[in-house]
Amino acid sequence: MGQHLWKLLRLKPANGNLWNAYRQIYIETYVRDSNGVIPIFQDWRGRPIKFGINAFEHAFTRNPGFRQGLNHSTELDPRRAERILWIKEVLAVSAGTVSLYQEQFQEDGKPKRRKLFYVIEEAYVVVFNQPTDPNAPLQFVSAYPTNDRDYEREIRRKNGALIDQRKAKKVEGEK
Repeated sequence: MGQHLWKLLRLKPANGNLWNAYRQIYIETYVRDSNGVIPIFQDWRGRPIKFGINAFEHAFTRNPGFRQGLNHSTELDPRRAERILWIKEVLAVSAGTVSLYQEQFQEDGKPKRRKLFYVIEEAYVVVFNQPTDPNAPLQFVSAYPTNDRDYEREIRRKNGALIDQRKAKKVEGEK
């Protein structure tokens, strides 16, 4: 793929610890800034969003067998980490076309609902758990690029229902 909708964040920390460098970006961007202020996020429909500090490990590592009950790796996944700042861009629909899906499934014998934001042009997915209380914030779970250019078909196969779709508004002077 040539150009991306948003820039990749490629860190090169002096101490070589990529895990801590990206984790710090995650915390300061989504959990609390350097002054301890919790940033306020919401999706384009006005639903509040909460980013937990412990979501970093799950969101920015990977394990192809995760759905089969295997734990995520403790090794940072560079493809996920480089896109760490894309999450806020997806929520704002700052570029491209974003499809919003709702997925319902059983986990540990209990019904769960998730919201999936899928960026068509990037084959990029951002996942949030949806609490039963309609006023409670969505809880960040993960964000990842997929190699499957038709990943939406996979979402629909897992009973994902399209509930909204937005295209970025063109900025004045853009072609």
